[in-house]
Amino acid sequence: MKRYLLFVLAALTAGFAQANLVGLESEVYAESPYGTVYRVYATFDTPTDELVAVYALETAPMELSVTTSFYQDAVGGTLGSTINPAFFRGISLFRI
Repeated sequence: MKRYLLFVLAALTAGFAQANLVGLESEVYAESPYGTVYRVYATFDTPTDELVAVYALETAPMELSVTTSFYQDAVGGTLGSTINPAFFRGISLFRI
């Protein structure tokens, strides 16, 4: 019975948990000899809305492209979780 009530509660609240994306905004955050760092923001119609995940499907792929090239530092990683946190203490290169 608990599982059924939890499912019903989740189903009811899921309908209210949708946000309307108004647009995307960007700003130049930093410039260096390696290139320019941009911050990209999602704008919603309600100030309390937030973006929790960005994903793509095989049937609906996502593409991100630039007119130049992407920069990947040699000590970087594919994901942030693959970078050793000890690097952040001593290398100011990662602090922008």
